[in-house]
Amino acid sequence: MQNIKLDDKKVYIPKFTEGIKAKIHRKLDSNYIIKQAFISKIVDEYYIVINYENNKTLPKPKVIKILLV
Repeated sequence: MQNIKLDDKKVYIPKFTEGIKAKIHRKLDSNYIIKQAFISKIVDEYYIVINYENNKTLPKPKVIKILLV
């Protein structure tokens, strides 16, 4: 989704081009691509959930061997 942008204190979506003040709980890496965004309202508060993709490779899983006796 190329239409949604973030900075340190605002979320920019197409109908609110001046930006919406937001509390950003997790900083994103510099090379990210926003895939989806969901806006929801719970009571009188709005939340946005952003799914993104970055170009980092996933670490190899660790194998743990446990001897059961």
